[in-house]
Amino acid sequence: MSKTLSDAETKYSQIEREGLALVWCIQRCHRFLYGRRFTLITDHRPLTYIFAPDKQLPTRVSARLQRWAIILAAYDYDIQYRPSKLMLSDALSRLVPAKPNAQTASIGLLEADNPGVIQLDRVAHATREDPEFRCLGAAIINNNLFDDPHLLSYSKVQDELTVNDGIIYRMNRIVLPRVLRETALAAVHSTHLGVEKSKSILREQFWWPQMDRDIADYIGRCNVCNAYKSRNKNFRHSWPEPDNPWERVHIDFAGPIEGKYLLIIVDAHSSYPEVFITSDMKADTVISRLRRLFSQQGVPKCLVSDNGPSFVSEAVTGWLTQIGCSHITTPAYHPQSNGIAERMVRTVKETIKTNGLSQRSIDRFLLFYRAAKGKQQASPSELLNGRQIRLPISESSTQSKWIPGESLIYRASSSHEPRTVEIRQNAWQQHSSRHHRDWTKSKDPP
Repeated sequence: MSKTLSDAETKYSQIEREGLALVWCIQRCHRFLYGRRFTLITDHRPLTYIFAPDKQLPTRVSARLQRWAIILAAYDYDIQYRPSKLMLSDALSRLVPAKPNAQTASIGLLEADNPGVIQLDRVAHATREDPEFRCLGAAIINNNLFDDPHLLSYSKVQDELTVNDGIIYRMNRIVLPRVLRETALAAVHSTHLGVEKSKSILREQFWWPQMDRDIADYIGRCNVCNAYKSRNKNFRHSWPEPDNPWERVHIDFAGPIEGKYLLIIVDAHSSYPEVFITSDMKADTVISRLRRLFSQQGVPKCLVSDNGPSFVSEAVTGWLTQIGCSHITTPAYHPQSNGIAERMVRTVKETIKTNGLSQRSIDRFLLFYRAAKGKQQASPSELLNGRQIRLPISESSTQSKWIPGESLIYRASSSHEPRTVEIRQNAWQQHSSRHHRDWTKSKDPP
């Protein structure tokens, strides 16, 4: 047996080429070796440690050798090292391949057997048989393309059109007659590529008026593409912006995280969050937390949730109806509809990863999040409650001294006008001390 290395295999390291020889030989003789015990002999000593069936695979070894070791693990063998000094090479290892590369031959076969290949003689014949193209060729030669109203679609590119050997070209691209356009579309779409890739392939060689539209229409009529294409994304309808705070509230559960759940509520107008750590997701738990929150902020006009069992239960829906709060559920399998709550769930989870899950870390996160200003240049606390909450880092001397400073400036500016002194003007000056505050005349200026 013998094997010629491919271009990629010739770039393997020496140990990988030796390992390839072993693995390839065993796979070729699989039906003779599988289920039987045999001895594997190699003249490359490092492979006896890497492929040894009774030893652990070394950690510092290439991924390719690791993969081959896993393949050999399915066989029952012993591996031995046998040096091959001064061993004569066999004839097969020095034999020059007589056949061309198999990959090149297969590509040529595919191209030869492809019925969609458009030969130049077919294009010339179709150009002669097409009445429109006969008139187009004559108009190009006589330079009177604008005279025929049926050729207006070609007049925009008349400076780029030429005729050569009975074929019309636009620059270096063939202007394809109508009878061959369907053949070209079928050939380029034989592998069911998308619209943009099909356009890029055809634009390299051909052109005709409204070619992009014809490509899109042809692919749109393909039954195979329509049966297997991925589902288009639905148009996302955004929620209307509430006019007032706490009109629409979004709610969702996160977890389980360390055996706990997080009930997350977000105001749609201000993005003001509220997070409750719960031990379950029962309907009674949801009602209890919402009752506590509504006692502080009031009852919203609308509550948005997904179709979780606790949210759509009779207890929760009945309680919301009783207090006058409408309940809207998002479509099934479409969490993006409750994106406000989903984004807050993601933010809270990221906080838990860094700070851990505890009521203290959650409270600290809520404190700083409610005080942070967003795109509206106002914090959630300001938008909801009309005031900015004070943070622990805000207790500095700057804020306590700023208000008295403003009042002093106001009193100083409102009591009298500021005095001005001209150059070389005699002025009086006061020397303040513990016992005297007399005014003295300043010396004459020089």
